[in-house]
Amino acid sequence: MNERIYTRTFLLMWPFIIAIALILYFVSDIDIAYSFVLGGVSSLLAMSYHYRGISRTMKNNPEKIKFVTITNYLTRYLFYTLILFIAYLKEDFSLTFVFLGLISFKFVMMANILLSRKVGDLE
Repeated sequence: MNERIYTRTFLLMWPFIIAIALILYFVSDIDIAYSFVLGGVSSLLAMSYHYRGISRTMKNNPEKIKFVTITNYLTRYLFYTLILFIAYLKEDFSLTFVFLGLISFKFVMMANILLSRKVGDLE
């Protein structure tokens, strides 16, 4: 994966989360917006942890990349499970919008890849 795609996706996530949260706030209510923000920020934090761990391992200890990748995926999905469980326990949050926030990084990354291919920026 092109490193610039990840970097650009991280930069695009904040405006995306804010824009969608504002739309949800005005269209529905504040709890739905908070739910999406919780999922989106959690996704951003988890992907940042994953990206930094993989990058550091590739530079310092490339032979351990498989172990670090598996560990990062397990940690990330356990974190997602914890966030969804907390949202389930707290009645103010909407599980659907927390989940949509959690997968928003993937949507932004796919849009970023498609736009980069269209522009010819992807190598």
